Amino acid sequence: MSEQHVLVLSDIHGNIDKAEKILKREHECALVFISGDITDCGGAKEAREIVDIFRDAGKTVIAVPGNMDLPAVSDWLLENDLSVHGKACRMGSIGIFGVGGSNPTPVNTPLEFDEAQIGQILENGYAGLSDAPLKVLLAHPPPYGTRLDKIFLGVHVGSKSVREFVLHHEIGLCLSGHIHESAGEETLAGTLCVNTGAAANGFYALLQINEDLGIHIERRHI
Repeated sequence: MSEQHVLVLSDIHGNIDKAEKILKREHECALVFISGDITDCGGAKEAREIVDIFRDAGKTVIAVPGNMDLPAVSDWLLENDLSVHGKACRMGSIGIFGVGGSNPTPVNTPLEFDEAQIGQILENGYAGLSDAPLKVLLAHPPPYGTRLDKIFLGVHVGSKSVREFVLHHEIGLCLSGHIHESAGEETLAGTLCVNTGAAANGFYALLQINEDLGIHIERRHI
């Protein structure tokens, strides 16, 4: 498999200007991973406006919905073969699976799941990747109890099911978003976990996967 360069985004929240600026800067990336919150309580029309910025430039997009995306966004992603929410996508030696939405929040956002549902969604996707040498998890909620899931009050609000799944499964990389103020990296049971931050605020990451499946990721801001 040849070297892969991937633009990794989360929490675009319908910000067309930022999406276009990030793409212009990182136009050489052939793949785009979006880990949720494509819109800001928007539906399929709003999601398509964002996703087509990348598709119209010839990029392959793989995504999950976020908790601020209406259920129609999840449906649209599935209908257009863009989603890995509870599904698996294989690209050579790389297997991608994911979970969108989030664990329950105090404000009852549009797309939330209880922890048992999140665990089952993860199992459903992972089941299709048993023989993939490198498994990548695209999750909107970051793993609980890490530096990636603290809100400004210092409270951990990530998904316990995502954490348990990373701890007990063979996963090479976990990409998440959701908690804007906790962009960063942490290794959990040997798995590199990254919260790329909010693309709506200009934060994103570049992922390089070498021919030997070595991983290098660099968080950036525009």
